[in-house]
Amino acid sequence: MVATPVGIAPELEPYASGGLTVVAAQDPRELAEAIVRYLSSPQACRDRIAKSNRELIESRFSIPAWVDRVSDLYAELLARQ
Repeated sequence: MVATPVGIAPELEPYASGGLTVVAAQDPRELAEAIVRYLSSPQACRDRIAKSNRELIESRFSIPAWVDRVSDLYAELLARQ
């Protein structure tokens, strides 16, 4: 996956296990080169990256994941009282 450092991309980058390339937002040449590199990689590699990135999003950023995080936070705050 190729992204610029806006939105959620910077937060994902440390967890993306090589499946995310973040390029400068104002560098169209770098963005184009990264996209071409990604699209030129073998299909099996792109499939692995897609699967890994989907698992990352689902485990950290899906609604159930956020509900669990908020619930855990509330439980932790209540335990402090």
